[in-house]
Amino acid sequence: MNLAPFNLRPFFNDMTDAVISIRSNGTCLFWNKAAEDLFGWKFEEVDGKFLPEIIIPLEDRAQHIEVVTQIITNAKATSGAARAETKTGKIFPVSFSVIPMQLEDEQIFCVFFRENSSQETHFIQAIIQSIPGIFYFFDHTGKILRWNSNFEKVTGYSGSEISEMHPLDFFDDSDKAYIQSRIEKTFIDGVADAEAPMKTKSGARPVYFLTGIQTEYDGIPCLVGMGVDITRLKEQEKALLKTQEEIRSLAIHLESVREKEKQKIAREIHEDLSQELASLKLLLSMTFDRTKEVQTKESIERATSQLSNSIQKLRVISKELHQTILADLGLRESVNSKLLEFSKKCNIEVQFESNLKVNHIASTIDVTILKVLDAALSNVQLHAKASMVSVSLQTENKELVLKIKDNGRGFDQTQEKKKTSLGLVNIKEKTLAVSGKLELRTAEAMGTEIVVRIPLPQSLATVNA
Repeated sequence: MNLAPFNLRPFFNDMTDAVISIRSNGTCLFWNKAAEDLFGWKFEEVDGKFLPEIIIPLEDRAQHIEVVTQIITNAKATSGAARAETKTGKIFPVSFSVIPMQLEDEQIFCVFFRENSSQETHFIQAIIQSIPGIFYFFDHTGKILRWNSNFEKVTGYSGSEISEMHPLDFFDDSDKAYIQSRIEKTFIDGVADAEAPMKTKSGARPVYFLTGIQTEYDGIPCLVGMGVDITRLKEQEKALLKTQEEIRSLAIHLESVREKEKQKIAREIHEDLSQELASLKLLLSMTFDRTKEVQTKESIERATSQLSNSIQKLRVISKELHQTILADLGLRESVNSKLLEFSKKCNIEVQFESNLKVNHIASTIDVTILKVLDAALSNVQLHAKASMVSVSLQTENKELVLKIKDNGRGFDQTQEKKKTSLGLVNIKEKTLAVSGKLELRTAEAMGTEIVVRIPLPQSLATVNA
């Protein structure tokens, strides 16, 4: 063909890279000497022929016809890599760059080819094979283009089988929608990860942490990533969660045992010791009436007064040990009673609101709420220098939520972590024992707010909602 209008022909013939010019229909327009040497075809043999049918192996041809179509449609400079084939059938890797050009009234495309060195190819392959986990590389249609030997070992499928499979074929039906969403996220956002069991040929289901990064190959959007087996880690995590749950159950049981022992001691103090002291007081009173000696009467009066004080103290101890107010009044009124007592004792204003509709949640939860309240009020009394405390006891989204907020001096949490705050540790332990969560909000001169969230028992999850 007469290429006189193509003024760059002498320049391209002097280049060491293979240069092929194609028309907008993909047929060859020009083929320089380096292209003849690289692919083994003389220009006269390829003139006017469709480029992918000449230099692309048959098994890759359909994909690369799509690439050529996209390049011609977009008419933008691009680059990539591919497998090429010589006239004699030798297949080898090449890199290419495409530059659109205008030849008189016709749009043409100059394609520059360079054979990838075998050393570089071997180096890349060595990197892929040295990855301790699995490696995968597939395009936006799900065609798997490359993988490492670990991928074959883990899945149990051969290379020929993998080349015909889709990435979703390696996951159970229940996980496919999730994996597909993570793949789509990779192509949209550029990066994503996932965690799911992989379906192997043997039926095993190892759990893998999978990564994905969006890239381009031959102008086609692709995903490249790797996966790490986290099966053992997940098993250890599950065992740890089970142990934590057992510890919480044990803590709840021990708390229940302590409460029963305290109630038993309280009854013994109230029913036995208090009654004996009351009887002793009565005897002293009778003795006082019978004696006539002034000095003896004075001694009996002092003894009676001390005995009365002791009886009163025992009643207070009994009341604290056995929270009769909780049994008699219920959780809401018990909290209110404690706040009124705290306000009177410490001369601090209190505000209380609650939407509870039942007297009791569960014995362990009721006791936990009161103990957390006691610990928080103790902190306010000792450290906060507050003039007001507001307390809220509400049910929100199937949770019992206790909020205790003061207008005190607050503290710097970063500094507090360096200390041993027994009050907060105590609150946290009691909250965790009933599967609750603790939130702490504070700052210097900004007061402190403690929020405790405890899941409601199933029987009350809707009653108090």
